[in-house]
Amino acid sequence: MRHRSLLISALALLALAVSATAALAASPRAVVYSKSTTVGSEVQGGLFAVKSGHLNQITENPSDTEPAFSADGRTIAFVRTGDLYSVRPDGSGQRQLTSGASLDSAPIVSPDGKRVVLSAAQAWTVPRTSTR
Repeated sequence: MRHRSLLISALALLALAVSATAALAASPRAVVYSKSTTVGSEVQGGLFAVKSGHLNQITENPSDTEPAFSADGRTIAFVRTGDLYSVRPDGSGQRQLTSGASLDSAPIVSPDGKRVVLSAAQAWTVPRTSTR
């Protein structure tokens, strides 16, 4: 039963990726990337989008990474310190989608922008040992 669930999940993810790629091919392209820079002792950055030669800073948190556009271009999912967030390309409507002990990564947004597939890994804490 577990193998069947994994197979169904893998096929759903593949279908989502194929449909998203097809939709992106038909829409105007934008490039979204994360960037952080140290200015003096302060780290600055966030997510940026470039479309038709125009640069737009979408978020201002330097820990924002792994941006992923929905095929319709209306939603961007991204990772911030192990949790998943979404935002509109103009920077409005920012929402936290996940929280907890797992480290979420690699978001893929459904073509309609309503669902996100992600990878989640359990965060482990290693106890410190004292040496005297």
